[in-house]
Amino acid sequence: MIARGLSGLVLALAGALLAACAGRLPDPPLARQPIPQEVSFRSAEVALSGTLHLPAGSGPHPALVVLHASGGPTRDYGAYGHLARELPANGIAVLLFDRRGSGRSGGDFATASFGQLAADGVAAVEHLRARGDIDPSRVGVWGVSQGGWLALLAAASSPHVAFAVAVSAPGVTPAAQMDYAAGRALREIPLPEATIAKALEARSVVNEYVRGKVERESAVRAVEAIDREPWFPSAMLPGGRDLPADPSRSKWRLEMDYDPLPALRKVDVPALLLFAEDDPWVPIEASMAAVAPIAAGKAAMTVRRVPGTGHYMEKARSPDPGDTSEGYAALLVEWLRKATTRQTGSRPDAPSSPTR
Repeated sequence: MIARGLSGLVLALAGALLAACAGRLPDPPLARQPIPQEVSFRSAEVALSGTLHLPAGSGPHPALVVLHASGGPTRDYGAYGHLARELPANGIAVLLFDRRGSGRSGGDFATASFGQLAADGVAAVEHLRARGDIDPSRVGVWGVSQGGWLALLAAASSPHVAFAVAVSAPGVTPAAQMDYAAGRALREIPLPEATIAKALEARSVVNEYVRGKVERESAVRAVEAIDREPWFPSAMLPGGRDLPADPSRSKWRLEMDYDPLPALRKVDVPALLLFAEDDPWVPIEASMAAVAPIAAGKAAMTVRRVPGTGHYMEKARSPDPGDTSEGYAALLVEWLRKATTRQTGSRPDAPSSPTR
């Protein structure tokens, strides 16, 4: 028995040494590795499917539900991977589920409102709260980009959401956010400001058409005036003849003028709002200016800008949304530890990780 134990120790040390020589950290000990479980639950009539990553031990554990970026509909999206790696090892369960209409989940994303998507997150929270291995008083939500809006909306709409983390959630409407993204993409080509103004004017006409305020032909003409330009894809517009025949049924009509600030005002649990150092999709300064007066009046709300990060909290300028910043990960873990060991409504101490 002693010989086998010594042999196992030698092998473990050798594995760690080889991993270090290869420039990576060794895998965590088996006792600390997350335990994945397939789960399913319902949000009203919609069946949703996901994976629950549990810490070792019997619990009951605090838990976090992940809400989706618009471009990351499934549980295996790279920007969510750090949550399953980092949080169970720190005692926090993580539920990653496929957004409605994606992966193994039912439902139709094309017709879903932000309210319905947030309700899916609340349904996930309720599913976890009913489990014996989860502490029902310590279940919160995390979302990135559009998912950040959904996380705050879920926290505002349910008394059972114990905390919320919103990463790169714009403090402006989707229409303003997309105008910013298009303008930035055009400036990075680079193009003269007069050309950029022409592209943004076309965006404005299209948005007014979707709102039902101008005729379709006006929007078609605005788009066709620029759609042969080599920079047209950076204007982030459909082709003129691809505009919806009935804009009242367009998903963009459903979303474009959503104001995230009323939901933020209703959040009264610990909340962490994080913004990147450099973000091609979110007007950071405008967003932080919009949320700052609300956060100033809430003892449990913290707003931070994280140095060296991009939109998904990836390392700055990394093309991989899963190349997560270590500084951000450390900040998140520290804040969650405090948020999940204090009573709801108290303010976790400001994280010691460098932020500004």
